[in-house]
Amino acid sequence: MGYLRIGDVDLYSEVAGEGDPVLMLHGGFCSLESMRSQADALLPDHRVFAFERPGHGRSADIEGEYGYARGVADTLAYLDAVDLESAHIVGYSDGAIIGLLLALVLRAVGASRSRTSDTSGAWAGLAM
Repeated sequence: MGYLRIGDVDLYSEVAGEGDPVLMLHGGFCSLESMRSQADALLPDHRVFAFERPGHGRSADIEGEYGYARGVADTLAYLDAVDLESAHIVGYSDGAIIGLLLALVLRAVGASRSRTSDTSGAWAGLAM
């Protein structure tokens, strides 16, 4: 448990367990606590990664609007920060939408993602 610097914001993060990686994505204006029982159920067989997006839970607010493009960008940056190449994704509400958009963006830029991948062009075909 602690904070990771993602872009210009310190985001609260938790990593626990051993096994296949799972990324938990909470709903809009919620915190990781809303997914605590699901994360705890996964811990015996999975390494659970979770973070609170800017303006949610213990992560600081940001200037400007919240949006899915920012959510996907922050999630990609989080995956880089924790050195996670791939993971199962569990999310609900805005977290599920971000997970779906993440999958679409990664598919649009190719199956393998590098830390220097430019995903900005992949947004062109997505209505948000």
